This record gives sequence, C-alpha cells and structure tokens, in this order.
Amino acid sequence: MKSFFTFLWKIWFIEAALNGLKALWKRLQEIQPYSWETLLLLSLFSWLVAWLIEDPVLREVASSFGWIFLIFGVSWALSGKKLPLPGIQINYGPWVTGALICIFLFREQILNDSFSTALVIWPLISASIAALRRFIAPGPTYKIPDPPGRQDIVIVLLFGILLSCWIQFYFVVQNWLADYPSLLAESFRQSNFVVRLDSDSIDPPQGILMLNSAEAILQNDLAGRPWGAVELWLMNLDSEKQELESEAKASIARFEESQWWNLDMFILQGQPDYTLQLQAIWRGPSSQPQGYTIGKTCALRQISTRTVRGAGSPSTVVSTQVTCDPVVLPEALRVRN
Repeated sequence: MKSFFTFLWKIWFIEAALNGLKALWKRLQEIQPYSWETLLLLSLFSWLVAWLIEDPVLREVASSFGWIFLIFGVSWALSGKKLPLPGIQINYGPWVTGALICIFLFREQILNDSFSTALVIWPLISASIAALRRFIAPGPTYKIPDPPGRQDIVIVLLFGILLSCWIQFYFVVQNWLADYPSLLAESFRQSNFVVRLDSDSIDPPQGILMLNSAEAILQNDLAGRPWGAVELWLMNLDSEKQELESEAKASIARFEESQWWNLDMFILQGQPDYTLQLQAIWRGPSSQPQGYTIGKTCALRQISTRTVRGAGSPSTVVSTQVTCDPVVLPEALRVRN
C-alpha cells in the first residue's frame, strides 16, 4: 500500500513539474524581444555563464554584464511606478536602480569599509537617474524638460545632495566617537544635530584613566621612600612630569585621542607638606572652545616609623605617604543630557 501511494505521488509530482515547465515556456514565448523581461533573462544567462567559466577575468566580465542587464531591466520595469503616500507620490524606481548600481560598484567591499561610501553616494546616483529621465521621451528620444520639469529636477537633485550630506554626517560622527570616545562624556544639550539616546551607559573620559594611572605610578615610585629622596624628586618636577606623562599616556595609547591629552603637574602653595595637583588637559574636539581640564590632588606627607635593630636603641625613619583625592570633573562633563 505504501508503495502504491509513493507511485501516485511521483506521478503527481512529475505532472505538476511538466505543467509548470509548460506554463513557463508559454510565458517566455510571450516576452517581446524589446522589453525589460528580456534584459532580466539576459542577466540570468550572464550569471549562469559566469558560474560555468573557470577563467577569473572572463568570469568577472560575464558577471559584470549580468549586473548591467539587471540594472537596466529593473530601471525599465519600475519606470513610472510610484509609491502612494499621504499627500505625495514617490517615484521609487530611481532609488532602487541607484541601490543596484552602488551594490554593483562596491560588491567586493560592500560588507566592510566601503559600505559607508556606497551608502553616501546612493542618493546622488538615484537623484541623477531621476533627473536624467526628464530628458528622455518615448522612442527613446532626447527632449528638453518643460519649466515644471526643470523645477522637479532641481528639487530632486537638492534632495539627493541633502540626504547624502546627512548620511555622511552620521558616519563622520560615528568615526569621531570611535576615535575620540571621551566625546561621549560631554553634554549635547545645545546640539541641533546630535541627540543622546542612552545616557545610562556613558563611559568616563579617557583623561580619568590617565589620572588614575598617574596616581598608581606616584604610589609605586614615592610611597614608602625616604622623605629626602622625595624632596629631591620634587626639585626635578619638570623632568619627572614628562616621564610621568609618557607612562600615564600608555594606559590610553590604544585610542587615537591619546595625542590630544596632556598631563600637567604642579605643587599647590599654602598646603601642608606637599600637595601635587594633577591635571589631564583635553585639547581635542569639544563642546567647549578651550577644551576642559580634569583634576586630581595628591598629598605627600611625612610619616615616622620606629625601627629596632638588634640590641641597639630604636631609630626613627621618616618615609612618605601618598594619598590622592577622587577625580574632579569640570561642569561641562557633570551636566549631561
């Protein structure tokens, strides 16, 4: 019984396949030589030939012809088609054609760094195609657009340029945030273009990491050292500052913005013992024309330690204690969206 149903299934499947092939053949016979369907068939045929060819140069040529036939076929098929929207009708054919042209031009790199380039030039190509159609009459023949048509050309071209600029601006901002992550710590309240969407996951500016690294270096180099050696270190503060800046910058060296951070260090007057003021100064892009400064103070204090060696009398050793306060952010970074 099972074999009988299997036999019937095979007969039905073969009959359905034959009917489908007959319908397809009938549809192909109805296709006019001068039509967009012919271009699509030529596109499929070119890709089939490219798939069968082994020579890479000939395969690329056949594949390119496939894309060219596809672009012209789709452009022809969508000519005059409009998408109805409330109060307006959009001729979407040029935009689909422009997208296909961008994919064709950047098909080898579209999944990596060339995606942004393809997306930026897409509105320009699409607007140019829409404007070019105004110069073509049925036949096809060349024609000069009438005044309303010229007005439409100007509007479409300006819209394409504007959209391309906005897309490029998006990628520029994203590249800035990738190269200068400290920009995310600033406020965008006065910006007319940039809006912060997630204010809960804001990373601190890289200057904080540099100050914390400088604090760790001071703790390692000065804490516990004899007080006289620390005073000698403070006398050479200018040279020590350069070395400290180089070591602290290593903590943010993986970011391109590290070159825009400077570390300053000086002694605050009128403080007990010695109080060092550490400042991370941002000279890169900022909402503040003069940049901003992140501060941290570190106090160097004398501590006396009594030691006993053998049977002798105890001796007192004066060493150094380093204590640092938390980082102080400027007002521009404390106020965020």
